[in-house]
Amino acid sequence: MTCLSLKKMSKVIFLDIDGTLVDFHQNITEITKDALNRAGANGHKLVLCTGRTYSNIYSWLLQLPWDGIVASAGAYVRCGEKVISHKTLDNEKVKKLIQFLERHQAFTLTQGIYNRYAKSRDGGKIMDFFAKQGFDGEKVLNGITLVEQPAMQDALESVMYFDADLAVPVLEEKIRRKFGDYFSVQGASFGYDRTYTGEIYRGGVTKATGMETLLTYWQMGQKDSIAIGDGPNDWDMIQYAGTGIVMENGTEELKEIADIVTRSVEEDGVAYAFSQMNLI
Repeated sequence: MTCLSLKKMSKVIFLDIDGTLVDFHQNITEITKDALNRAGANGHKLVLCTGRTYSNIYSWLLQLPWDGIVASAGAYVRCGEKVISHKTLDNEKVKKLIQFLERHQAFTLTQGIYNRYAKSRDGGKIMDFFAKQGFDGEKVLNGITLVEQPAMQDALESVMYFDADLAVPVLEEKIRRKFGDYFSVQGASFGYDRTYTGEIYRGGVTKATGMETLLTYWQMGQKDSIAIGDGPNDWDMIQYAGTGIVMENGTEELKEIADIVTRSVEEDGVAYAFSQMNLI
């Protein structure tokens, strides 16, 4: 990755991972990889823009030609080896949030720049949850550190919760009443349960704020940006971008605000969008 200034006609392309670049079985097609390489060779800048923490991005995916990374839904912004912005959560607030979620029958996964953490007693629940979603539950669990106090780990950026007893909008309202605007809540961007499973980030920090930080650093304008996504945490990204593109497998709500709806992730939607936009 480089942090060089961009050519006038270059576009900055922000790409979600799960459901956009990679399907929910962690596969990326050769056609998609080829499209990324060709767009980069044509002078466009490629940026991963994901709800995943930097430490939880697939190592093989990081080997592709990225010019920047927006991780943890905007909390972590990086260009090359330079970290431009990093906004973390208050540990005591995270502790109270986890206690609140547990009262609503949810188990949690706390994520930070260094690792992902879960309570020791919840390891089996997390493995079973992901197995039911079609993932390799044991493989997922191997990427998680089991501790007694996940909320007290360093540099935390987000909290995922699973199987709550309330739907996301209802739980979101309760969290807002309890914590004000400190947290933002949205449905899960992975798997197939977006009703009782969700992701919680720092309020006011979104993929769009991460995009703006990186564009400002590069001295590029909002009009020069293209964003491609599929899930609830892509809303701000799609709305902010000069051109917002949504995958066919994306949510109906997201498609309603899209400038373009491309093919699904299984049908090489990213490569198709690149071709339609004359990027390759």
